[in-house]
Amino acid sequence: MRISSVVLLVTLVITSYGVLAVPVFQEVSIPETAQTEEPIPISVSITSDVPVDIVQFFYQQEDWIHPISIILDRSSGDEHNGTWSGIIPAQEWGGALEYSIVVNGGEAYYPPFPGKEIITIDGPTPSNFPWSWVVIGGFLIFVFIATELAFKPGFYRPTGRQRAKALEEEDRRKEMEEATDKEEGEETAQEEEKPRKPSSMLITRKDSKDRR
Repeated sequence: MRISSVVLLVTLVITSYGVLAVPVFQEVSIPETAQTEEPIPISVSITSDVPVDIVQFFYQQEDWIHPISIILDRSSGDEHNGTWSGIIPAQEWGGALEYSIVVNGGEAYYPPFPGKEIITIDGPTPSNFPWSWVVIGGFLIFVFIATELAFKPGFYRPTGRQRAKALEEEDRRKEMEEATDKEEGEETAQEEEKPRKPSSMLITRKDSKDRR
């Protein structure tokens, strides 16, 4: 009887101080498989005799050095009986996420410490076609064509050979015009240099005709 009384007394003392009143996971709603590039919802229902101050969700992939921590927000209920929710950002294709949930800095773990649960990241296999190089190549081709059209002669501006040919034709035209002007000037000068008969002789001949 004495031993039973002592055990009961110790149990009552421990319980009164909240040592045994640890948070309990009632429901954990996390998908086992998630689609690539889609956010992953998290929902955890907890009951606890002690207030639940913080619920942390840790996750990481195998090749990560350190896990990432998310603080879950209480979406319903209260600090003794409620639901805490959060979102894992969308993940790239392939691999798996190991995760664990910690309440109040270590008062309760899911799964039990040091276990880990896994979310498999699934989805269509990404194409190995180098679309990034296609985009870069298309951009460079566009820049090249724009440069050709804007600055290089031959499209909207004449080439050097075309400009030289145009200058030669212009010089030839000017030379022909100058030669024509020179010929016309010489003919005019010759006409002016021809001897003209005196007007008195013309009058005398007219008078002689009238006398006859």
